[in-house]
Amino acid sequence: MTDKVIEFPKNKVVREVPEEHLKARQAKADQKLADTIVDEITGLIITELDNYYVEVQDKQFAKDFILVVDALKAAVYRQFDIDHHLHDFVDKNITVIEGDLEDMSKEDLRERIETVIKELSEAKESLDTEEEE
Repeated sequence: MTDKVIEFPKNKVVREVPEEHLKARQAKADQKLADTIVDEITGLIITELDNYYVEVQDKQFAKDFILVVDALKAAVYRQFDIDHHLHDFVDKNITVIEGDLEDMSKEDLRERIETVIKELSEAKESLDTEEEE
């Protein structure tokens, strides 16, 4: 009676997958999705610029557009918690002014901008002092 035993297919066996393997697989899927988003948007932008008679074949345009695409990629990557070389630059050099800008008078906005500039200047002086020491 034992000669009629059929072996269970090995490819149907459920195995425990290590947590780090699952995380690596998810990170790879996130990277692929982020790159797909950037690729699709980049194609749409190129098409629209070409529709407006922008010389998209120009070498200077290509250099400028590479920067735009890289910035777009950095923005999308940040949403997926993927590191990008522009993140440090953006974090150090871009300041978001809080508040409802539409309700702000020009004078209030000017004061807010001057405050941010002053804070950045003080931070730079502090860094320069630390580097000298």
